[in-house]
Amino acid sequence: EEEEEEDSAEAKAREELRSMENLVASLQDIRADWKVRVAAMQTLVGRFEILGPSSPSHIIDLISAFCKHLAVQVRDLRSAVVREACDSIERMGVLHPKLAALAADELFESLLKLTYVTKEAIRLPAERCLAALAAKSLPPACTLPLLLRGATDVHPRARAR
Repeated sequence: EEEEEEDSAEAKAREELRSMENLVASLQDIRADWKVRVAAMQTLVGRFEILGPSSPSHIIDLISAFCKHLAVQVRDLRSAVVREACDSIERMGVLHPKLAALAADELFESLLKLTYVTKEAIRLPAERCLAALAAKSLPPACTLPLLLRGATDVHPRARAR
């Protein structure tokens, strides 16, 4: 009976992992339905928060892919997706600062560009997220080169910030 319970627990864990892998894969680009992507981000962050920072290596790999895919999601033009992606980045940056730092190059550049969007529903979450990333997840040695690169942007609003 104990073996059956262990087999059942293992099967459930494998099914959960497969489900999480599918959710992460749905965030690789912005072609999927935006509601599906927002739900995927919400679900994944919730599950990663439950698992905590001391997750097994296969979960850490999944979290790393998730962080990189968030950089893709912040490029969406739909404010609900950008808002959710920014919230997810902030929450993952607190939970796994080193993983957020690994995706920092892509995340930082995308977020910096959003800070000069005139639409507040996109700009404000990006500003908040960028500040949180810079404060909690990225070492100053990493942040300064990213800011300097943004300062040379050809867009005048980007240079003014």
